[in-house]
Amino acid sequence: MKKKCYTFVIILCVVVCIVNWLGIGYRPSSSAVLDLKAELEALYGEEYTGKEVETGTEDMVFIVKPKTFFFTNWNLRNALCKDYEYECRVIFTDYIEGEKIKVRTITYQGFDPMGIEHAEDRAHLNIASKVETEELR
Repeated sequence: MKKKCYTFVIILCVVVCIVNWLGIGYRPSSSAVLDLKAELEALYGEEYTGKEVETGTEDMVFIVKPKTFFFTNWNLRNALCKDYEYECRVIFTDYIEGEKIKVRTITYQGFDPMGIEHAEDRAHLNIASKVETEELR
């Protein structure tokens, strides 16, 4: 019975170490986030707050969040040529007299390419993945 218990504990420790090495959790690359925000800026201009528009004021912000949760180990993903994925949003919020009236969100998929053949490539947006939603308050 003791031998089975020790074997189970050792196997469990090995599995935990392997899973930890593979990487669990969101681990964004700062340079990829900057590259993706630069592409959004090239498409929409600089972020702003309180810009005067016809009906009131408007804010525009960029949000870049990683989507890759498992197998986040850079060395492994690079060896397997598995790109990191990001969700990139442009959020326009309209206000009238300080009250939020409309939120328009434009979402893109972003990729940070991995592998030897992409060593010099920068993170980029997939323009064809554009999805636009609008929410009235």
